[in-house]
Amino acid sequence: MPAGRRPTLPNDPAPPAEHRPATPGERHSAPPGGDDPIAFIDLRAQYRRLKPGIDAAIERTLADGRFVMGPAVRPLRRHARASAR
Repeated sequence: MPAGRRPTLPNDPAPPAEHRPATPGERHSAPPGGDDPIAFIDLRAQYRRLKPGIDAAIERTLADGRFVMGPAVRPLRRHARASAR
């Protein structure tokens, strides 16, 4: 994986910012010494988009009661193992 990029997680609703055009509301500025704009991500909008999935995962984990090595950990471990290769 190229430096500076995070792995795409299975439930990511959209590709990382560097792979998509800026959306309305995102601001741009030119990097020092360059002409390419850098998108400033609207974290509140991103959180609003991700909130239902985050809340559902938290609710499942709380309802299950297995916080250590429970069913929510298995997919994360598989993803981390695959990303480390």
